[in-house]
Amino acid sequence: MSAARSLYLVFVCTAFCGCVPAKRPALSPEQRIEQLTRCSDFSLRGKIAVQQFQADGRRDGGSGRFQWKQSQDLIDFSLSAPLSQQTWRLIGMPGAFELTDSKGATRQNASAEQLVFDASGWTLPVAKLQRWILGLPDAPKDTLAETYDESGKLKTLSAEGWRVDFQSYDSQEPQRPNRIRAQHPNALIKLIVQEWGGCE
Repeated sequence: MSAARSLYLVFVCTAFCGCVPAKRPALSPEQRIEQLTRCSDFSLRGKIAVQQFQADGRRDGGSGRFQWKQSQDLIDFSLSAPLSQQTWRLIGMPGAFELTDSKGATRQNASAEQLVFDASGWTLPVAKLQRWILGLPDAPKDTLAETYDESGKLKTLSAEGWRVDFQSYDSQEPQRPNRIRAQHPNALIKLIVQEWGGCE
């Protein structure tokens, strides 16, 4: 056998036998929830689209870019949607939020959802989004149904009028959603996450 052929066989054996990493066992839903629940400091940015359904059948809304930063209980959530003139920044923690719009005007409320609605007319379940963006279900008392895929990732959930589809996940463990679709009788929200930081 020639030296060249010997080197070729060594290369093939190394590539296909010795260098293939062992496949990690899939996390159970419980293990994944426990791991992601411990994640309290993270950031993400991406695109958001919102449709609001009016009682008279009209639809409005808009799309743009968003950024979410989480540090323990503190949320820093900003949105910029120039075409619909929706630009604001929401900062606070449960029970105490402040929203600043593009003109610098501020308003405070214990409800983040109410602040966003007053500023934009959009239905955005901020408290729920805090868990959905991590691929976590709502609190058990609020969640009516959940389904998981074969690797233990949340696939769908139904809670308080919302039907949420976790359409795809990133590839880094613990895997987190990068496409979310949330449907409500009054609204439709689509999120595309383009960049994640933290929770690694």
